[in-house]
Amino acid sequence: MERIPGTTGPDELMASMRDTLLGGAGDDTLDATAGGGLNWLVGQEGNDELLAGSNDRLLGGPGDDNLFVGSGGAQMLGGPGADGFWIFDGEMPDRVNTVRDFEQGTDVLGLRGLNREMLRSLRVSQVNGTDTLVQIEGEDIAILKGVSARTLTMDDFFVAPEEPEEPEPPEPQAESLLEEILDRGMLRVAVTDNSPGFSFREEDGSFSGIAVDFSRAIATALFDDPDAIEYVVVDFEDGFSAVADGDVDLSATAATQNTTRDATLGVDYSPIIFYDGQGILVPADSEVSSLEDLEGLTIGVVEGFTSRKNLLDALELAGVEADLELVPSEDALFAAYEAGEIDAISVDRGIINSRIPLLEDPENQLILSEVISREPLGLLVPENESQWADVVRWVVYTTFQAEEFGIDSDNVEDFLDSSDPALQNFLGSQGDLGVALGLENDFTVRVIEEVGNYGEIYARNFDEVALPRGQNRPWTEGGLLYSLPFSGDVEPDFTLIDNDDRNVLEEVLDRGFVIVGTSGDAPGLSLESDGEFTGLDVDFGRAIAAAIFGDPDAVEFVIVDGVGLSEVANGEVDVLSNSITHNLGRDAGLGVDYAPITVYDNQVIVSDMDSGIDSLSDLDGRTLGVEAGTTSEQNILDILEFREIDADLVTFESIEEMAVAYVEGEIDAATGDSSQLASVAFLFPPEIAVSAQFVAAGLSKEPLAMVVDENQSQWKDIVSGVAYTTIQAQSLGITSENVDDFLDSEDPVIRRFLGVEGTVGRDLGLPRDFVQNVLEAVGNIDEMFDRNFPPEFFPVRNPIADLSENGGLLYSPPFA
Repeated sequence: MERIPGTTGPDELMASMRDTLLGGAGDDTLDATAGGGLNWLVGQEGNDELLAGSNDRLLGGPGDDNLFVGSGGAQMLGGPGADGFWIFDGEMPDRVNTVRDFEQGTDVLGLRGLNREMLRSLRVSQVNGTDTLVQIEGEDIAILKGVSARTLTMDDFFVAPEEPEEPEPPEPQAESLLEEILDRGMLRVAVTDNSPGFSFREEDGSFSGIAVDFSRAIATALFDDPDAIEYVVVDFEDGFSAVADGDVDLSATAATQNTTRDATLGVDYSPIIFYDGQGILVPADSEVSSLEDLEGLTIGVVEGFTSRKNLLDALELAGVEADLELVPSEDALFAAYEAGEIDAISVDRGIINSRIPLLEDPENQLILSEVISREPLGLLVPENESQWADVVRWVVYTTFQAEEFGIDSDNVEDFLDSSDPALQNFLGSQGDLGVALGLENDFTVRVIEEVGNYGEIYARNFDEVALPRGQNRPWTEGGLLYSLPFSGDVEPDFTLIDNDDRNVLEEVLDRGFVIVGTSGDAPGLSLESDGEFTGLDVDFGRAIAAAIFGDPDAVEFVIVDGVGLSEVANGEVDVLSNSITHNLGRDAGLGVDYAPITVYDNQVIVSDMDSGIDSLSDLDGRTLGVEAGTTSEQNILDILEFREIDADLVTFESIEEMAVAYVEGEIDAATGDSSQLASVAFLFPPEIAVSAQFVAAGLSKEPLAMVVDENQSQWKDIVSGVAYTTIQAQSLGITSENVDDFLDSEDPVIRRFLGVEGTVGRDLGLPRDFVQNVLEAVGNIDEMFDRNFPPEFFPVRNPIADLSENGGLLYSPPFA
């Protein structure tokens, strides 16, 4: 029997029998697996790992600790922090273990080494009135003291993958999932059968719903046959594992996108196909008219949906105490509601709206005015299958872009003879955009003919009077549906290295800093001076370093050649932050993936008021400058040819060189992204800046984002999480100046976002307080813009570059 103290640094301490291990400060490992039992393992301060043997006592202490049960009989107390209680670790324990302070929403229950059948046998039940018993295959695994079994969901568990003892030699596989699907000749799609409007089995056995229609669109793009689909009916929560395990190619269960699901469930999301929000349904003749009236009532939610946590948040913030009833499915939810077993239900408003006509008394239904969460719904594809994800992405965008162009299933043939380069690219009459995706060049035409544009899909599945489209309108009509450009070079002008076997995140962590590619020659965006970098693109690089290492200076900026796609695709930089336009050609053909759009830009032409150039046609016979190798160059070439304008196009190696030529009168006009031209306006003498005018604007879409290597989903999740952090912070009103004031917020959404509670950081593989570190380093996205494009110099910002709630397109999925 010994008392073994650790040091202030990281320690590895071993226990024998009846020993007491004290980790002290630092991230310690306390190990009793080889001991004789009855040991005390006390982590104390730091993020510790405590490994029990037999009948040991584990106390984590302050910090985010992991406690492992060993052979059984362990008593576990995590202490303050987000702790992981590993109640199953490869084999059945000899006796039940006890968890004494499990906190839902902060701690997780770990399960490691389970096969799928064992996981399906997981059961929880109430015992002793206040405790929960966890069982696997009928065996008692753990007792959770003071935890209600009714409130537990799979969100409270973390399932580590099974590690087979002797891995079998891998079977020969197709080069990619896309090739496997094409060889098979059929698409395998996970669906639910009980969600009208989204994913529903009709009386004749066919499936309908908006998510099903998008599956049919994808099958059409692949096989010219919308019915080349094998539907696999799953419970909603099983849609994630069906994709991650390779049982299906795509999940059309209409799942809400959030950071935790994206980072932890082995899936990636398509573009959002339906912007929804969670609502509450009550009988109209009840006395309930607001959230506050739910006091003391029973509200039903579907197990596995995000609805439960969202509703708990809303009730807590409103100070309302209500009972939550978990039911297994939508059918069971509405059946319990009609039977009077529950007083209200809470689920996505789109689901409620589609279900009301099916109720016995549809006239006696009221959806409360409160919308208690964002629910952006998307399709699911497996992680690290970028080629397949590209196909799904651009089929979804096909329906958006068709509606924006005014093309539908009835008139698509009328557009086939258009000489407009934008339409020719979109419909495949020129270029090889389809081939770059592994499809026919006219795949968009076939999708529109068979399934229609987004407006047609919406009208087929929803009553637009009862459920107005709202955010599900095109961006040109005030909604959020925005297609990235169907344009771009599809063949790299560099040798593309196959490096899919690398792990960028591990490389970054081992190295201790992030390598960011950027231009270094664009004031406001990325400017290098005496070895120091400033600008919006630079701020995003510093934000990533702050998120990973808590240090915005743990970054090395590398000036790239041209736009820098070769450097990121071939692993010379970890991330490219260079205001790069996201288009189909680059996405499909150049070995890269994109983070979320952070700048919605467009191409403009600038000239002097006294130049005589007041319209596009006035460029005839004049000189027009453009930066070489950019999307602006190809766009303006297409526009000049389409308009039959004979302008002398002069290319420059950098936007800065073009600005100097414009100031010195060597060119009559200049074209580029508005943000790029704004970045060099610093170089204009006051008299030239004052006399500059827009000859044309909105010549093309230029959505700008950070870029990462393909098939690096874990790394992309982190870069995306950082981008979303800057947007979400602005939406919540959190800045670099007031972030500390929000740490005591009573709003659980804010507390989880800032890492005060919950596991968002851990889910992404980042520190718990990564959001705080990002905001303290660079601020929210509004602060970043104002710092790099001061309002006194640039008073007018592109309105679509604002938050969605302000009429713009910047939108962040929930941090949950």
